[in-house]
This record gives sequence, C-alpha cells and structure tokens, in this order.
Amino acid sequence: MTRARSAHHGLTFSAVVTSEEVGAYKPAGALFRRALDGLGLGPVDQHSSWFR
Repeated sequence: MTRARSAHHGLTFSAVVTSEEVGAYKPAGALFRRALDGLGLGPVDQHSSWFR
C-alpha cells in the first residue's frame, strides 16, 4: 500500500521498508538493518551496537 500511494502522488524513494514486511517494529534493529540494506549502506561503526 505504501508504494502504491507514494507512486500515485509522484513521490519516489530509494528504499521503502514496512514493519509488516520485516515482521518487526521500532525500535527493533531488524527494521533498521533492512532499511540500510535497501540503501546499500551498513551501520556506522560507532553505532553498530544498535543493530545487534
């Protein structure tokens, strides 16, 4: 639904991640890892403990 609504309004994003797709909710690290993966990024070294 999010992707369709975004496209309908002419909005584009590099990555879209939903809690339902990941099966996790904030502040779960899995949600943020998926977002970073979608952007081709890794966690910043000094904050990598956030994603364990």
